[in-house]
Amino acid sequence: MIELFTTPKEQVKIELFQYILFSRAGEFSKDLKEKLNLKNETFRRYSKELEEDIHELFGQDIKIIKKSSKIVIKMKNEMTPDYIVTRLKLNYMRKSPLYSLLFTLISKSYTSIPEIAYDLNFSEPTVYKLLTQVKEIMLPFKAEFDLANATNFSGDELGVRYFLYLTHWHLFNTLGKKPFSDAFPPEFIDINFLKRSLKIERKLSKAQEQKLLILAGVTSYRIVYFKKYVKVEKAFLEDISIFYRGHHCLNLASFNVDPEIIEKESILLSFLVRGLIFEFDDMYEKKRVVERFQNSKLSVGYEVSLFLEKFRETFSFEFSEENYVKSYYLLVLTNLYSRYIQFNVDFYRAVPIEKNYELFEKKPRYRAVKDRLNQIITYFPSSQQLNDLERKSLTALLYTIYELNAPSIPVQVYINHTSSIVNSFYIQNTLKKFFNSDLIAFCKTIPEADVIISSDPEGNFLSKDVFYFKNIFDKETWTDLIEFLSKSLYEKRFR
Repeated sequence: MIELFTTPKEQVKIELFQYILFSRAGEFSKDLKEKLNLKNETFRRYSKELEEDIHELFGQDIKIIKKSSKIVIKMKNEMTPDYIVTRLKLNYMRKSPLYSLLFTLISKSYTSIPEIAYDLNFSEPTVYKLLTQVKEIMLPFKAEFDLANATNFSGDELGVRYFLYLTHWHLFNTLGKKPFSDAFPPEFIDINFLKRSLKIERKLSKAQEQKLLILAGVTSYRIVYFKKYVKVEKAFLEDISIFYRGHHCLNLASFNVDPEIIEKESILLSFLVRGLIFEFDDMYEKKRVVERFQNSKLSVGYEVSLFLEKFRETFSFEFSEENYVKSYYLLVLTNLYSRYIQFNVDFYRAVPIEKNYELFEKKPRYRAVKDRLNQIITYFPSSQQLNDLERKSLTALLYTIYELNAPSIPVQVYINHTSSIVNSFYIQNTLKKFFNSDLIAFCKTIPEADVIISSDPEGNFLSKDVFYFKNIFDKETWTDLIEFLSKSLYEKRFR
């Protein structure tokens, strides 16, 4: 979605900044130019502009400097990388005329194009051109910009809300405590009320909390001030009622809203938060949801049970109790979404499937099971034939479930540290604290090994990854070893 609100140059500068920020010891200019496919002059110009942008945003708190021929970022410890990157992205997006228009349309009701042009200090032709883009953006949500509507938007109410949710999260993502202005009714975004009514006892992350507030805020505002309600068919309401904990989770008791409407909208919100907020439910709650579906007479639960049995037979493994619950939970959400919602909004996700599917298909581990995944998809319960994007999305999900449940084959590590008989045991025990037994195992002979860790030359083993570990007391060497093993694990087991 960021591509709609930033120039190609700004997108490259964001990538450049992230490469430097997330590198442990900095990056060489030569490597950055290769990664970004930039010529010398272009790289120098972009780097200089990026330094100026960072200084404008953060002052002396963050600096891009040269250190030992590498480009590194020097910053205050209290700043987190995600905060820094988010601020940089928002800084570029806010310069976009399209961003300004969307922000204005969401913030204020309009009845004419001249009004909008006046408020934004844009020409009317510019506004018309930008509104054409808005129309294209909203099309997948089955919604549209509408001056005849007091909300500025009309169409499928669930689609309008979904659009507003994604817009607030990706574009107006506040770095403060609240996702809306100070004038926004506090009852709509009372986090304590929401957590209590949704039966959330654990602490949510900042991102989870912000997303929950956006969903509840957008829903409540449109119900109270615009009398906009989602038309939920009876079968959909019955299927998703399992997620509802029996308490109204929209704080609208004092706003003269029909309790029956609050009840229906609360059931819908209880479902949507699970599909739009990662790890909203802990393992205990996921298990409760799965058991309720299994014990119900709902076809959606029965279909998922049958599908997972077919999945188990196809890939010849047994589910652990925890992984079965996780797999069932993911599939029941997917089944409900494909059955009742069906918005083709992949482009507006943080990591679009369509954009990344070619990379996904190159994974050797995926290619090894691709035919069986294509076979099992035909058994997935769906009310209609899957289009190409839906098929890709489902394939990616099923591959995730396969990886979740497939037996792991640990990387075999051989350790030979001859300077002391104790050192090999010390290295082995230390590595066990970083990598569990599903990831690495320790073998007795070199021929068995995928990786060799040694203080001495071990001959010419072209098929082995060899790490030369001379001094066990050197902190940098330990850091390099962990990185070396992580890379080896990725190359051998996760590609």
